Amino acid sequence: MKNLFAAAFVGLLAAGAAQAARPCHADEIAVADSAGTRISMNSGQYFTVYPGEDANVKFWEPLDRVTVCELGGSAVRITDLSHRDQSVKALRQF
Repeated sequence: MKNLFAAAFVGLLAAGAAQAARPCHADEIAVADSAGTRISMNSGQYFTVYPGEDANVKFWEPLDRVTVCELGGSAVRITDLSHRDQSVKALRQF
């Protein structure tokens, strides 16, 4: 009986971890505007950076390698791997 509860608990933990994991994908910057408010990717995706997080983006350059991770809805976290893993939150524009 004890093993059954332990197995059920481990199963619940695994299910929760699977739901908590957010998909990420690699991309490259096509254009980051000089104000740091918008980012276009080589994949064709377009993002608007959250207010207050634009300071880092001003220095991001075309062809910088990035990782885009889903946060929920159209919100993402973009991490610039070419600039010491600086990251910002942004909204995907459709």
